[in-house]
Amino acid sequence: QIQTTFASDGAPSSPALPAVTFVEGGENLAWNADLASSPQTSATPRDREELLAQVHARIASRADDAPPPKTVSRRSGVSARLLATPLRETLLTAATERGAAWDELVRTAPGAIGQLTDILLSTRENPVARVQAAELLAGVPSRRTVMGLVQALEADEFRVRRAGALALLKVVDRAPHLRPRMRPLRQQASRELRRPARASGSENEFEQASPFRLDARGNVIAPSLELVFLLLAIGGDAEALRLALLAVTSPDATRRGTGLEYLDNLLPGDLRARIVGLAAHPELTQASQRVPPPTIAKLAADFRARRITLKQLQARYRKAMQAQYDEVS
Repeated sequence: QIQTTFASDGAPSSPALPAVTFVEGGENLAWNADLASSPQTSATPRDREELLAQVHARIASRADDAPPPKTVSRRSGVSARLLATPLRETLLTAATERGAAWDELVRTAPGAIGQLTDILLSTRENPVARVQAAELLAGVPSRRTVMGLVQALEADEFRVRRAGALALLKVVDRAPHLRPRMRPLRQQASRELRRPARASGSENEFEQASPFRLDARGNVIAPSLELVFLLLAIGGDAEALRLALLAVTSPDATRRGTGLEYLDNLLPGDLRARIVGLAAHPELTQASQRVPPPTIAKLAADFRARRITLKQLQARYRKAMQAQYDEVS
C-alpha cells in the first residue's frame, strides 16, 4: 500500500518519501538503492505500478532463497524428522514389556537427549511415551537434560509434570551441581497446591517409586501434595523432607510435632502455612478419600433439613474421613 501526502489544495506537498506498508516479509525486505535515492515527486498510476512490481519481485527473490518450512505432524505435533525414527515406537513397546528394547533405550539415551526431550515436551504425544522419555532422561545427567526437564514442570498434564520432577530429583541426586534455582521450584509448588490432581491409577514403576508417594501409615498421599514435596526436594534436602512428611502424617502426636518443627525450618512461610494445616487432619493428605456413600447421603439430608449447621457438617465429614483413613491403614 503506497500513499503520497497531498496539501489541502490538491497539489503534492513538499517532497516526502511515500509511506509504504509491507503486508508480509517485512524484516526480509530492503529498498533498492535507486529507489531510496531517487527524487520523490507525485506518484502517477504508472509509477505506482512499477514500484509495486519491484517490491513484489523483491519478495519473490527472498522467498526463493528461504529454507523450506518445517513440516509438523497433525497427529502428534512433533517434527517429521522425529516421526521417522524408531524411538517413539520403541518407547511405546517398552511401556508394556521391559526387555531388550528397554535396555537398548537406556544404552542409547545419552545420544538421544534431543529426541527424548522433543517427545517429553510434545503436547500431542502419548502420555505414556512422555513419561518413558522422562525416565530415560533421569539417567543422563547434563545441563541439556535439566533444561528439558525444567520445561516439563509446566506441562498441562499432571503425569508429565510429576515425571519431570521425579527425573530431575534423580539427576540432581547424581549431579548436585546441576540443581535448578530454588525460587522457581517454590513458585511451582505453590501453584500445585492450588490445583489438586486426582490419581490416575495407571502409574508405572518409575512413578510408583517416588520417595514421597506414601505417608507414615502406608497410604498413597494426594498426587498434588506428592508433587509439592518432589519440587521442594529438587532444590533442597530430600531426606529431611521425607522425614517431615512421615512425621506430619504419623498417628503419633509427638512425631507430628517433630514434623512441624522440620517444616518450620525447611519451608517458606506461604507453603508452610498450607502444609502445616494438613497435620491436624492427616486424612486430607490421602489420594482417595473413600467416605461411604450412605454416610455422605445422610449428612447431606441432615444439612438440607437444617438439623445440623455447616460447621457441624464439616466436623462430621472429617470424622468420617478419619475413621475411613484409620480403617485403611
